[in-house]
Amino acid sequence: MAKYLPESDRAACVATVRRNLEWTYDEQHDFDDREKRALGRCSGTAAAASVDAPGDDGLLLANFDGMVQRQIGATSAIERDAAMQRNVLWYLRRLPPEAKVVVWTANVHAAKRSGGLQWKPMGAWLAESSGDSVGSVAFTALGGQSAR
Repeated sequence: MAKYLPESDRAACVATVRRNLEWTYDEQHDFDDREKRALGRCSGTAAAASVDAPGDDGLLLANFDGMVQRQIGATSAIERDAAMQRNVLWYLRRLPPEAKVVVWTANVHAAKRSGGLQWKPMGAWLAESSGDSVGSVAFTALGGQSAR
C-alpha cells in the first residue's frame, strides 16, 4: 500500500493503517471520526493510485479500501457481495477453463436472487456474469447447537 501513497503522507498513513489492522487504538489514537477520515483517505488514495498497477495490487487495494469504507460507514462503500464476486472471478481467471470451483460462504451471500435483501448477493452477481454455470446449495437446520 505504501508505495502508492505520496511520500509526504506515507509514514502517517502506514501508522494509521497498521493501527486499524492490528486494532491497537489507545488514548492518543482512538477510532474516532478524525481517525476514520484519515484511514479512509489513506485507503482511498492508495486504491485510486493502484488502479492501473501491474499484478494484483489494484484488486487487493480496492478490496482493502472497500472494507475500510464499510467499516467507517462511508456512503461510497462498494457492496461487500460485489467485491466477493470480483474476487471469485479473479481466482477463476487463474484456473484452467474447465475447472470446477466450490465457494463456501453463508447462505445469504450464495443466494442467486435478492429476495427480501436490501443488497444484491454474491450469488446473483456471479449468476449475472457466469450464467447457468453457477449453482447454489444452502444448508440450514431447524434446531441444534453450534460451538467453537
